[in-house]
Amino acid sequence: NSCEFISDVVLQDFPTEVFLQRPAIVKSLLELVHSSANRSDVVLGALNALLTLTENLSSRINQYRDPAIYSPGRAADLYYGAARYQVLSDSLSFNTTSESSAENGQNQINVNFHPNPLAQGYGEEALFDHSDEDVRTLQFQQWTVPQFCISVLKKVVNIFKVPYEEVCIEAIKLLQIVTKLLGRIVVADRLWQDESVIAKQLCEQFQESLDTLGTAIYHHYHGHLAITTPPSELKFHRVVYIGLSGLLTDLLEAMVPLD
Repeated sequence: NSCEFISDVVLQDFPTEVFLQRPAIVKSLLELVHSSANRSDVVLGALNALLTLTENLSSRINQYRDPAIYSPGRAADLYYGAARYQVLSDSLSFNTTSESSAENGQNQINVNFHPNPLAQGYGEEALFDHSDEDVRTLQFQQWTVPQFCISVLKKVVNIFKVPYEEVCIEAIKLLQIVTKLLGRIVVADRLWQDESVIAKQLCEQFQESLDTLGTAIYHHYHGHLAITTPPSELKFHRVVYIGLSGLLTDLLEAMVPLD
């Protein structure tokens, strides 16, 4: 019931970036996924809430990147506000360049969102209203979008050995959306060359997640199963195996540079 309330009410009443600025709710959901593997209803509720959050986050990013609602003045304000609270290097932010030309040969305005407020985990409200909070404390508590995605990936890949098909399918669906978000946010070749502490942590956590994902794929591989495995169970393993294999391919395309 708590997960349903979060998904149906809380996530709809607040801007999505608030849950990255103060990630306690997200951490609790991830802990439920990790610690309640034997309770499919609890895990499903947590996965559904995380899925809703990720979809809302993707929509919010689309809103900021939509040239139809671009405003030069607002873009400049967001740029300078975000720059004061930079957490990650530019390689972990996505590029959004917008241009506006005035009539009669006036100067052209070119604003490049580096660092992007959403990629940094900030929204407009967070940039301009810190009167009652210590900004530096908030800065180190919040998550960026890449940190959110990798944290979800790291926790969720651990549950694929559970014998619940519905849980595995929902987890694959969540990680597919997370992977697409990573592909849009992270510049892969620059990430792996980044020497910052957070970038290195992200790379290490991603590698750990790949190891866990490989173990899960092997667990569901039909050649690893006993001859006496019932047909219904074989079907479950094959469905999950195919889903995880596709997920692995998408993750490598999103996060591993070609060079």
